[in-house]
Amino acid sequence: MASSINIIRESDREFSVRITIKETGDPFDLTGVSQIKAYFPKADGTALEKNMSPSGSIVVLSAIAGRIKITLSEADTVLLNVGEAQSFEVEIQIGTVTSIVQFVEALNVIDRVFGV
Repeated sequence: MASSINIIRESDREFSVRITIKETGDPFDLTGVSQIKAYFPKADGTALEKNMSPSGSIVVLSAIAGRIKITLSEADTVLLNVGEAQSFEVEIQIGTVTSIVQFVEALNVIDRVFGV
């Protein structure tokens, strides 16, 4: 398993992930990507959806290396399910092909120790 992503609920969080081909470990080439969506578990049992945009929530850092950056605002993280070893998904659209990448047990969302 890859390293975990830790999010403190009710805080802004920005992180990058590397998309790889499971069988080989090689980077997933994002050249020509038209859309990327990420889905995170919400406390109400639904999913928080974030989308690729030039200024926004998901940006491609390196197409050849398969690296993307995901940004979650405080308004986003307050909705997330608190828990450890949670999974999230990234959906990648290139042309007419949609690929779904799962980050199994890679997400830890914890409450703040001290509320303000």
